[in-house]
Formats: sequence, C-alpha cells, structure tokens
Amino acid sequence: MGLNLQPTCDTAVVIGFTNAWAAPAAVVHQAFQDQHPGVAYDAVLMVQDLPSHEQTLFNQIRPSQFIDYSPPIAGTERYERVSTMAFSRYECWSMLEYYKRVLWIDADTLPVGEVLSCFDHCDDSGLGLIEHTGIPISVSFRSPIPGYDMHRTCFNSGFIALTRNVGDYQAQRDWLYMATTRWADSVNSDQAIINLMFQDQSMDVTCLPGKYNCSPEYPVEDVRVLHPWGNHKFWDGLSDVRWDRYYNTWLEMDGSKCPQPKPRPSVTPQPNKLRRGLAKMRRLCPI
Repeated sequence: MGLNLQPTCDTAVVIGFTNAWAAPAAVVHQAFQDQHPGVAYDAVLMVQDLPSHEQTLFNQIRPSQFIDYSPPIAGTERYERVSTMAFSRYECWSMLEYYKRVLWIDADTLPVGEVLSCFDHCDDSGLGLIEHTGIPISVSFRSPIPGYDMHRTCFNSGFIALTRNVGDYQAQRDWLYMATTRWADSVNSDQAIINLMFQDQSMDVTCLPGKYNCSPEYPVEDVRVLHPWGNHKFWDGLSDVRWDRYYNTWLEMDGSKCPQPKPRPSVTPQPNKLRRGLAKMRRLCPI
C-alpha cells in the first residue's frame, strides 16, 4: 500500500486504531504531546473507518497525517485475538523510507513521561522492544512453526522503536506480510510474526528498559509508558486519574466513547476457600 507521507522532521510517532478505539487513541495522542512539549515529531495515525469529524478532533490535539489502512493479506477472519488493524504496525518498517526514526505505540497505552529517549538505547541495532522475561514466543501461536525455536523469549510488539540501522526495512516489511499469510493457521497475532522474523533473519534486537512499556500492575522505577498487557484496560477494570482526565477532555471535545467493557466469566463461589480465608482473617485481626 502507498503511504504518501509528508514528513516535517526526522521522527514519526505511529498509532493504529479502528473507529471503535478512537477514544483510547485520543488519550495516547494527548498524553504523548503533553510529555513532549516543543519536541518535533510527526503524528502518523493508521486508521480504519474513522469519521471525518473525529479526524478533525485529532488534528485539534496535534496536526496529524492519516492513513486508511487495509491489510494486503487474505483470510483475515482467521485471526481470533486481534483485529486486522494490529498488522498496520508492519508499515512502520515502510515509514523508514520517509523518517530516520519511527516509534509505534499501542492505542491502549498511557505515556506518563518522556518517551523518545528510547531511541538512544537502540542506535546500533536500529530496533528496540521490551522482553517478556520468562515468556516464550509460543504464547503467540496456536501451533508450533516447524524449524523455529518456539521457546525463545517473547518481545512485546506494543512499543517498537525503529531506525534505518535496522537494515533492509522494506524487505523486512514484505517478509512480515508474507509470513502472516503463510502461517495464518498457526498465529494468534502480529506479535507472533514479528518475533518469528527476529529469529528467521538473525536480527539484533535491543532489549529496551521496561519503563518504556510497563504493566500498571507491575510498575518499575521511572515509568515512561504504562501498558495493560491483559484483558483489563484503563476503561475496563483499571483506574488511573491521568487517563481519566484525558478521556474526559476527549468527551468534552465531542469525541466518541470507549469500547464497551468485555463480558467477564462468572465466578463460582468456593465455600471451602471462603471459610479458610475468613479463618485466616480472624487470626490476623483478632477481635
């Protein structure tokens, strides 16, 4: 797909989202700008079905470039865990044709500190992500891929720092799409294919400090980006006054609401566990 970008500086910050996720993306858009006052970067928004009214609102937050994304892959209904929008991050590799530095940041994150210093960590390799320590890449697959080590540590694709030092970025982008089609019956997400490429092409990946992609449930020192990795999001089970403030600003601008919370499985009461818990409380807190 042709990107037709109009760069104004060396750095692009990319968010990809469908119209249903416009509100969370608007929070990221606002928070990122607030954490980088006066810093030059181009906001590139990969979108699907975003109404022109909301494009205007995003431009009011910060002038942006919009790309209507349609994945060049067939059989997209096979991907159960992600929408096809997730594959738009592959285009970050193509954007290196226009920019020296490209940052992908997921639409369900919350920037809470300076972020662009992440590039200082990956100047040599041209590629930086955080590792999920102790978690193998097999978690992103429905079935193993023959010839690959499925026990390799998984890199999280919710935050990707790229520079031209990554190598033949256009060939890497093409490989990602090819591999997604080839192993569509085995993958659960874009993260699976990205991790597979690192192994397939013996790529040098810089392990970024966890502060750039940190779970709110397991905070680290000097956090820069909070990112709920599981089903609970800031609008669905997690609470953060900073996120709420940005969301309310978006609503006041006449922006759309967040996605509806997902239904949760019912919890079956377990009397024995309840009795043991009450007994422990009595021991710890005697009357």
